[in-house]
Amino acid sequence: MKTRPTLFTNAQELQALEKLFEMDGGEITEEHEQLQEELLKALNEKTDSCVEFINVCHSNIDEAKKNIERMKMFIDAEKKKIDDFSRYVEFCMDVANVPKFVGNFYSIKRMKGSKKVEVREFEKIPMEYITVIPEEYKVDKKAVADAIKRGEEVDGVSYVEGKPTLKIGVKAKKD
Repeated sequence: MKTRPTLFTNAQELQALEKLFEMDGGEITEEHEQLQEELLKALNEKTDSCVEFINVCHSNIDEAKKNIERMKMFIDAEKKKIDDFSRYVEFCMDVANVPKFVGNFYSIKRMKGSKKVEVREFEKIPMEYITVIPEEYKVDKKAVADAIKRGEEVDGVSYVEGKPTLKIGVKAKKD
């Protein structure tokens, strides 16, 4: 079974063709040009499937984000059900004037709330009870980049080329 050439194999063949040019002393023959055109055509034919693959991945990411939101909403709704039902059970205990309900397998008992500290006036709290959290410093990279573009020197930074990206656009149809 013969497999269809992939984008990678086409790119490898184009790279091999460039090495062949070098081995031939850089002389481009008609055969070299024809091979190059065929390989470039094959590479360009793969463009649509490459973009479709990327689009499917983006679509999967978007769908996953929607699912995460739905799951968060589901979790919040379930927590609300628990809170509402707990208040209902407490109400029933109050009406029945009993401290607990006992079933065949489980029991429900109202527990006293645990003690917690509520800060009313922060300024009056002695320093021995205050924890200092250091400030967080961040570099304003946009301001630094703008300064470098204006020709200013900024110590402690390098202005480097970022990672290349692919720009995917829709090809305009020819009439």
